[in-house]
Amino acid sequence: MGLARDLLGTCYIGENEMGFSTHGKQSRSRRSKDSVSKNYATLEPRNLLAVVSTFQDGHLAVTLFADGDHATIDVVDGYVTVNDQFAINGLPVPASEVSMLSVKGAAFRTNQTVIFQGDFSELNSSVLDSLFAVNVTSVTFSGNYHVSDHAVILLSRIETGGEITDGEFDGPLGKLQVDGFTWLNAGIGSISLKNSQHDFGGEVFLWSKGRTNQVTISDVNDLQLAQTTIGGDFRVQAGGNVTNAANAAIWIGGNAQIFAAAVEIGTTPTDSFSSQSLSFSTKERFRVNQTNDVMIIGKNSAGSAWITTAGSIKTSTDTTFSTVGFAAFYGGTGIELGLPSNNIMTFGSLTANSPQQVTINHNGPLQFTGSSTVESLTLSSTGLIHNTPNAQLNVNGDLLLDAPEIQLGIHAGDF
Repeated sequence: MGLARDLLGTCYIGENEMGFSTHGKQSRSRRSKDSVSKNYATLEPRNLLAVVSTFQDGHLAVTLFADGDHATIDVVDGYVTVNDQFAINGLPVPASEVSMLSVKGAAFRTNQTVIFQGDFSELNSSVLDSLFAVNVTSVTFSGNYHVSDHAVILLSRIETGGEITDGEFDGPLGKLQVDGFTWLNAGIGSISLKNSQHDFGGEVFLWSKGRTNQVTISDVNDLQLAQTTIGGDFRVQAGGNVTNAANAAIWIGGNAQIFAAAVEIGTTPTDSFSSQSLSFSTKERFRVNQTNDVMIIGKNSAGSAWITTAGSIKTSTDTTFSTVGFAAFYGGTGIELGLPSNNIMTFGSLTANSPQQVTINHNGPLQFTGSSTVESLTLSSTGLIHNTPNAQLNVNGDLLLDAPEIQLGIHAGDF
């Protein structure tokens, strides 16, 4: 709970209560709910201590006790229901009076599921201040939820197969808008938030240690990743830029696949980013500094690319990599691009730096630009190899060039 306390202020997750303190800071409510003083509770008749709902001072709290307990939160005609019943012992609670919504499962219980459906948004004048789902097996967003401050989803760590999702690929998807930070911890489960209309306005914290699970997150505009640990594959789709928060450590145990307008990750000394393999598509720049070896796989394209690592930069089989503008690489232990021969590499221009061997197989004309220094260079191209004016190419050891035509160093100020 140390991380939870750091992120959330004080989060009490005891056997019978869950509260929240912001250390004296008022939550950014868009409406006044302090005057609400209702305090009722309802108990489902099917089972003693099955699902209990309470409402006090704007906080709707739902507690699950037994294995297999389920809570579906909905908004019907502007009023909140839990499992198709009015939440407060049959008394109507307007959604507009709810500022905090929390669902808490019981420790060491299994198959406790939550569905957030209905509409908590401007349409019902019911934007939430905060949203919590803690210690449950799975959470599904099938409705439209707007949270003005923060959202925290924390699945149980004792079960496999849990997930945080917005629905099935072939069905209607829920929408989640969070103006502040979002914390999604699936334990050893998966995260699948695929709706392109999700909107995360603040930092996004992600955790999923299941090595066979995939994490998918989408954002209609910019997405800022904070502390992120993912055991399997990671798929990001954003209508804007994908960046990381200051001092973020991002660790991907599988393939990191990023689709965005632009990407800039791991580029300051206090950041760290690592993945087993990398795939990307950007309209503008793709800029990544990785702490381990970079393996580029699949189909990749960018307006421009800037990839650096203390390790090596390589491409896998059946890989395509194209840039409209420049491609700049720094590999501390070497660079191998376009190997094997079924790869397709097409760069608008190239800068390569490494204290080790650099080998590049390129398709079409290849133009050096900027300053490149390598230990040794093997370069083949199906088109002209040349350089822009004032380009610098320094090879300390062997140089092997293979192309139909080569024009290097022909401008004043070259080399």
